[in-house]
Amino acid sequence: MKEIDVSVLIPCFNEQENIPYLIETIDAFTKNNAHISWEFVFIDDGSKDNTWALLEKTCLEGVHLQLLQLAKNFGSHAALRAGISVARGRYTTFLYADLQDPIDLLLQLFEKIQKHKKEVVWAVRKQSQGIFSALYAFLMQKIVNKNFPSTGFDVVMFSRKVQKNLNNAIENESSLFLQILDFGFSDASITYQKQFRRLGKSKWTIKKKLALLLNSIFGFSIFPVYSIALIGFLFLLMAFGSIVYAVYTKNFTTWLLPIVLLLGFGFTQISLAMLGLYLWRSERKFAKPAFIIQNTIIKNANTLL
Repeated sequence: MKEIDVSVLIPCFNEQENIPYLIETIDAFTKNNAHISWEFVFIDDGSKDNTWALLEKTCLEGVHLQLLQLAKNFGSHAALRAGISVARGRYTTFLYADLQDPIDLLLQLFEKIQKHKKEVVWAVRKQSQGIFSALYAFLMQKIVNKNFPSTGFDVVMFSRKVQKNLNNAIENESSLFLQILDFGFSDASITYQKQFRRLGKSKWTIKKKLALLLNSIFGFSIFPVYSIALIGFLFLLMAFGSIVYAVYTKNFTTWLLPIVLLLGFGFTQISLAMLGLYLWRSERKFAKPAFIIQNTIIKNANTLL
């Protein structure tokens, strides 16, 4: 039996308009690249429309197919983690139902990772996708990981070694891409042009963007804790300056309350920072799972090892 070369994970949330065109595109692509053994894993991330019903009817010739239905909407990164947990290919990569990331990227990434013998290959956008994208990339570079590309990325291909590490460290409400970047595996990159969405509306709301930004900063950077400590030291410095000024002017009555408040705020901020450092250094544990798989359907299983 033939080993699967590439597992392609596709998270879907209320994408009923895009599913028919997506399946048609995948079918044409895999037939034109039949020398590669493909697995496609569709993850229905709690859709409220007919996305799951359409996926259940899907059948791709010569392609191993897995359909996962999550119990509710956990978010795209959690959906991808669910796909990673069941992917069976030598390499794993992502594709999105709106096809804004062209399907030809799959072939480019596979050729790149094969040629350069890397564990990870990033598909880096040629330009940022709006103000939020540029701001997010800037903050990631400055306070999280200097290797984060200035134009950002949405697609990556990685080896089974990376997949194993991701499955051993499933993080809730965390950036999957930053986690892979943080591993430090050998990597390479390609560049591509993001496409316009053909059908439907983007589910990437402002709320989800802000959640990703906060999760990325607080999940992968100690900067917020250091900021609290810095504010505390500034309060103490102001308190010390006030004491010196009160001694110089011999006016303790006027400056007593400000000095006490500044000292109190300063020690409180530093205490919070120390507590934050202890929490940061401790093992992160999550009270709830990153995802829950409600249904699984496997088709064309004869392509497995």
